[in-house]
Amino acid sequence: MSDTDVPAAAAAPAPDASDDKLPLNYLVKGHLIAKADKFYAAEQYVTYFYANAVPMWNSINNGNWKHMEDKIVRPLAATKGDIEVWVGAFGVLQLEGKDIYLGKRKRQEHPTMPVPKILFKVAYSRQSNQGLVFLAANNPYLEDAQVADYIVCPEYARCRELHDKFNNKDKGFMYCCSIPDFLANPEVQTLGLPIGVPNDIAPIL
Repeated sequence: MSDTDVPAAAAAPAPDASDDKLPLNYLVKGHLIAKADKFYAAEQYVTYFYANAVPMWNSINNGNWKHMEDKIVRPLAATKGDIEVWVGAFGVLQLEGKDIYLGKRKRQEHPTMPVPKILFKVAYSRQSNQGLVFLAANNPYLEDAQVADYIVCPEYARCRELHDKFNNKDKGFMYCCSIPDFLANPEVQTLGLPIGVPNDIAPIL
């Protein structure tokens, strides 16, 4: 099925939270680029396409990921002028030692549609040469002993000092890195991000 087969309004409704037989947390179609970040109706519409979505835990999608978009990145655009944003996900989430996928291709054994381990959003102002990368662990069941496995670049600690919500693991443990440190990670380099930036970028917070 292609994106054009599914109208934006046809998204499946979220489970009724009042039904105690349903889990309190579940995977949703998490938008990488939010509809609210686009101005024109046509741009807003395409944010519902599958190319702009990854499996994301509901508590994270509506938790620290949303907090980061609403309270940090959008206000930065209002104070720093044009902000360039790159957003994506990588890795495969493991729970109880098993990689988590949502399906398999017909007549094939290979799984498809991995649930990503890490979500990221790069925010950069070329005008001021300031920027940061915001990273979220897509794992609401993360334990303290597992946190180090989700740190892919040296942490810019001021993010979690300013936003203590980022320490809430069931809402999506979140931290920040400098853009050059993030781009230096070997796994990140395989993503082919189209970011031509200098090495002396100052933190934007």
